[in-house]
Amino acid sequence: MIKIENLIYPLAVILGIVLIVTPEYDVHISFLFWVALMFYCMLNIEKRVLLMLFAFTVFVFCMTRIVIPEYYINDFIQDSQLYSMSFSQDVHNFVARACFLSLVGALVGFNLVSANINSDYRLNIDPNSYQITQIRKISKYLYLLSVILVVYSIYTRFSFVAAYGYMDSYIDYSNSLPTVLSKFASTNALCFYLFLVTLPSKKEAKPILIVFMLVAVFSLLTGARTGFIMSLITLLVYLLLRNRIDPYDPWLTRKVKIAILFSLPFITALMFIVMLMRGESSVSNISFVDMVINSIYQQGSILEVLGVSYENADRIPYRIWSFGRVIDSYDNNFLFQILGIGQAFKANTVDFAINGHSLANYLTYTYQTQRYLAGGGMGSSFIAESWLDFGYLGVVGFSVVYGVILAKFFVWARKNVWICAISFYMVNAIIYAPRAGAADFVSDILSPTYLLLLIGIYFYTKPKTYV
Repeated sequence: MIKIENLIYPLAVILGIVLIVTPEYDVHISFLFWVALMFYCMLNIEKRVLLMLFAFTVFVFCMTRIVIPEYYINDFIQDSQLYSMSFSQDVHNFVARACFLSLVGALVGFNLVSANINSDYRLNIDPNSYQITQIRKISKYLYLLSVILVVYSIYTRFSFVAAYGYMDSYIDYSNSLPTVLSKFASTNALCFYLFLVTLPSKKEAKPILIVFMLVAVFSLLTGARTGFIMSLITLLVYLLLRNRIDPYDPWLTRKVKIAILFSLPFITALMFIVMLMRGESSVSNISFVDMVINSIYQQGSILEVLGVSYENADRIPYRIWSFGRVIDSYDNNFLFQILGIGQAFKANTVDFAINGHSLANYLTYTYQTQRYLAGGGMGSSFIAESWLDFGYLGVVGFSVVYGVILAKFFVWARKNVWICAISFYMVNAIIYAPRAGAADFVSDILSPTYLLLLIGIYFYTKPKTYV
């Protein structure tokens, strides 16, 4: 008897052919495959949860503004269409095709390695060994110290937003922390991941996890929602990881799973309220269902990036946009500046937009100049960057790599704390890639600041040998 799961590839082939021969239905076909892929993931959600999260962000960030109006319209959506960039059906078809290929690529990459992954999740590391306990100790202290700086930065940004507005904070706000302290604060997430992957006990981990989520909630005061959502995803991934490692003492119980499921609509509605509070829109007499739908629809602003990239592909210069953040991170790194290497680009400046390797800055400055100079930004997407650099093959290629990494994450987690900490970074960046750079999953890890931190902790915690 054929399993339902085995139908996903024949379905992908059939729908791919339909996409080619009937472009007028591209949006509907792409959406249909997304629904099928989500169902496929739910059939074995413990194994495919990361693939499901990636598929979810592809839809939310890239597809909502071409899909939702096909099936549902309200006043907010109509007003948004009036005040946002509009694109032809040809652009909508391009977005649908690119998203379809991205989902298929991630599925193929995920299954390329997941079929050969051993289901035995016994640890190859000893959580109670000398080096692991030392890593746990130093990473916890470094995380708590960096949290103080992070909270201070959030508070100063919140104060600025309260006084001058959300959009102005992107151009006029500057972190008042000295460079060294600012760089140390940027290692906050890495220290947090490193602490988690040493597999602390529930008693030791709980206070740190609570601090982590409190900081995420506090960040909502600045009007930024991405950090909060990604923090929730990070927490979910870690709890699932601990379930895999020790299924007889689950960290994510059935009751918690049900609570998370029922809380999703309320969290989604909260994100819409945060958007209203930061002054981007105003509505009245809105239902809860519309709040949820509007929140999801509003997240799809990356359509502007995809649309502008497609319509102006012949006029956009070739700069290897896919690896732009990696290149710019080395150009702007403070160590390289001390050595006189690279270029120092300041955020939201004309110099950065024209001479840097950020597609987000280039597109916003070139096609929405006033918005850019006022502190706004269109953002970026791995789909736009990889397509501009390498065409549809680039979209598929990056998606396959993403799928492989997502499938390997739970394997790396039980072998090596260093690899697992780095993979946490990679997984979070990949899940966010539909709204970020194609190579962001390696850009931070390759920066001298992060490499120096990892090397320093490694030698500090390495067991001492005496002659």
